[in-house]
Amino acid sequence: MFLLFTAMLAVSTSPIIARYLDDVPAVAISFWRMGFGALILWMISVIKKQPPLSSENRNKTVMAGIFLGIHFALFFG
Repeated sequence: MFLLFTAMLAVSTSPIIARYLDDVPAVAISFWRMGFGALILWMISVIKKQPPLSSENRNKTVMAGIFLGIHFALFFG
């Protein structure tokens, strides 16, 4: 339930926050949003005592993050 509330809060407040940050580059906004999201997910995984990712899944996750970063840079930048 907490994760659902956090997701709803993040999605519903993003246009409001973006409106006040017109002088900040879109890539910087994307970076900080993804950083805060990753921090929240990391804290949840620590609280739930999730095992670390296998090396195969870690590599896939890193590649997905790289492509997501490229997407944000090209789409919003």
